[in-house]
Amino acid sequence: MELTKTIIRHIHIENPSGSAVTFTASIGADAAATRIFDAYSIAANSVLDHFCYYVMDAAEIFQTNAGTTAVLVLTMDGDEIVLG
Repeated sequence: MELTKTIIRHIHIENPSGSAVTFTASIGADAAATRIFDAYSIAANSVLDHFCYYVMDAAEIFQTNAGTTAVLVLTMDGDEIVLG
């Protein structure tokens, strides 16, 4: 039996616009208890680097939402591990 895990190690968010933009992210069903960021404001022309260690099961989803459509640039780094 194989079991796949994904480990998110780094989340990089860039706001190239001239205005602050809010960012929300969650693992699993979006709810207050599953949010990593909850309407977090990213300043104009700035970058957020979040170094982390989030372990996700194969069926889990990573959801994001920005307060302004098509502005933020999101890059995630991590590893996929197959156990078994």
